[in-house]
Order: sequence, then structure tokens, then C-alpha cells
Amino acid sequence: MYSVRRDMNHHSPFSSRSPPSILHIHTPTSTHSMPTGTFLFCPQCIFFIKPIIPLPCFSSSPILDSIRRHRQSSDSNCCLRDKEGFVITKIQSNYLFANSRMHQTLCTSCLQVFLFLSLYTVLAMGAITKTGHNDTNFHPPVAMALIGGHSIPRGRWPWLVSLQSKVVTSRIFGIFPVYRYYWCGGSLISDQWVMSAAHCFFGENSKPIAANSWTARMATTSLKPNIREKVLHIFGKIFRKMKWRQWNVKVEKVIVYPDFQINDFHDDIALLKLAHPVPTEIISTIQPVPLAEKEDILFPEAGTMCMMKGWGCTQGGGSVTKYAQELSLPIMSNSECSHYFGVVSQEKICAGFTNHAKGICRGDSGGPLVCPTSRGWVQVGVASFTSKDHPENYPGVFTRVAKYKDWVDQSLRLYS
Repeated sequence: MYSVRRDMNHHSPFSSRSPPSILHIHTPTSTHSMPTGTFLFCPQCIFFIKPIIPLPCFSSSPILDSIRRHRQSSDSNCCLRDKEGFVITKIQSNYLFANSRMHQTLCTSCLQVFLFLSLYTVLAMGAITKTGHNDTNFHPPVAMALIGGHSIPRGRWPWLVSLQSKVVTSRIFGIFPVYRYYWCGGSLISDQWVMSAAHCFFGENSKPIAANSWTARMATTSLKPNIREKVLHIFGKIFRKMKWRQWNVKVEKVIVYPDFQINDFHDDIALLKLAHPVPTEIISTIQPVPLAEKEDILFPEAGTMCMMKGWGCTQGGGSVTKYAQELSLPIMSNSECSHYFGVVSQEKICAGFTNHAKGICRGDSGGPLVCPTSRGWVQVGVASFTSKDHPENYPGVFTRVAKYKDWVDQSLRLYS
């Protein structure tokens, strides 16, 4: 029997490679905002090349590189000014503040543009470095998913949740904290409840992880907020545009299935109560997923193509991916699945391939397996475990939601 990995989700520190918030940011609306008319060149351009506060990533910042290129060209101006007193930046068109229209009270010359960008960059970098992730060599993710899947747009699976926890494990000299990061997938099942795998909520030495250390991240496909999401979120709050916002909600309570044991794989399911409800009634990017009913114990049949989503690694032994992925997996009969993982009971569902370089991986635990029905997508499984050494060549095992529907309903009534 092949070795089975239970903590395929989170029992490793967060990767230190997290995208700088100022890189590769697209602003589609800004490239259409340049007004027509007669323009005058600003009399000055950028001469203050280095930022006020030097940071390593500035040397590779595409915004600043673009400004430097303009300064060295025959047309040394990097801004335009129209007769109405507005400044148009001439920064490369696919980056933040590209072709932006600013009033001269904010920016009277390109020097102010640069200082404004420098300050904005410093603030943005501060938000990233506080988390302990700083990567100046970030490259956009390739369109791969899970193991063998592909990227998904925001809102495609509005019930998808990223569960994240940061725990102090020790202190250097008794002062400086050392953190350990945990992460899992989950699914929104009501405006204040999330479903996930029970094993996600046990850390080192099988000790429970405090509920209030967890955060549920929704209405996004990114593991961590990028600068565009941060800006949209701020403007969403200012202008009350709910669809522009992401939701990071603290967890109030974790309810693990009573019979779950950390030493085995049975009853691997848990419910999380959020600190406050999320606006599912007015936002299309946050919606609860319908759950399989207890009468659906034989659904889905072997061969049914279902969908798995998550932030799991894209190769065996790899780290979690920065953007959510999806993968179509066929349901496998429990008898066939038992050939790979021993006896697989009716509390489990198997889904996936053998020797196809596709499957669930570390970081996907707790994520939802959904299947198509006449009433739309229905969650039938919760990602539990797969092969430890070669997850790309073995099916994944999921907790069967229908088996626990009564417990879910009772828990929501009792603790809501």
C-alpha cells in the first residue's frame, strides 16, 4: 500500500516567495482615460532617480525602469500637461498609474509624479514586508493548476475560501517571535459558515490551532492581496462598491466532527463559524455552495467528471501556488480506490487519475469537490488526503459530504 500523506495542506511554513505588490499590475481603465486636445510638455522630468527610502525591489520596479527609459530618450519628458491643468503620465501603458490623469494641484511636474510613486511604492512594500514575504524576483504565474490544472478568474467559484493561520511557535532570545504559517482550502456554505477538513486545524504535536488565529479569505483567487486588489478594496469601501472588495474575516469558532481522530483519516470534516456574516445576498463573488443531501449517498457515480479548486502545489513536493486553480477529475469507485489506499469506506469519495500527472496536492486540503446536477454545482466532497510521494499519479480521497449533512444542519442550528 502506498504511503498516504495526511497534512498535504499546511504543515510547512509559508513560502518566502510572495509577489511584490508593485510589480506587474494592470489597470485596464487607465489606458482609456487620456483626454483629447492640445498638450504641452512639462518643463521638467525625473531627475531624482533613487527613491526617498531605498529598497532592493526598486532596482527592478517596472514603473521606475519605465521612467528612467523616458529620461534617457531624446524625448526626456515623462509627462504631458494639457491646457486645463491636468498632467498625463507617460509611464509604460500596462503598469500602475499608466496614462493617469492627475490635476496639477496634486502633480505640477514629473518630479511630483515620481515622488508620489516612490511614496506609494514604499507604503505598498511596507504592507508586504510586514508579513515576512519579500521577493524581488517575482514572475507572473504560469497557467497551471493544482497538478495539471489551470488558473481561474475571480468569481468563477464564488464559494471558494482560503483559510490562513499564523502562529507563534517560539521566540528568539525570548523576544523575537518565530511564526509558522498554516493554510487550507474551504467552501462557504452559508453567510457565516465555512466547511473544511478537520485535520487542517491541528498543528505541531497534534495540538489544536486556536480558532481566532484563522482568517477566511473570500471573493478573490489570490492567496495574498496584490496592489490592485488593495486599491480596489479601498475604493470599494469609499464608494460602497461591494463587488470591488475582498473579504478577510476572522474565524470565531472551529467545530471538528466529534469522532474525528488526528491519527486516522475517518470523519475528516470541520465547520468554521465566521466572526460576522458576509454579504452573500448582494455580491456575486461571494455565494454559498449547495451541499449534497443525505439521500445523495450514491451520488456521484463512477466516471462522473467533477471539479476541484484550490491553492495546492502544482508539482509533488512543491509549495502552494499564489493563485487559485481548478482541475476536472473523474469519480473513481471506492473498490478501485481501495487498491491504492487500502479499505476506503462509504464516508469517502475518490476522484482523480492514475499516472496522468494530475491530482490534488499539498495545500488543497479542505477544498471543495463539486459535481454538476440539475440544480447546478453541488459540493460532494472535502479534500482529505492523497499519496505522499507521488500525488500527481494517484487519485485524491475526499470526505463524502452527504454522509455528514445531518451533522452540518444540526451544528448550524445549534451554534448560529
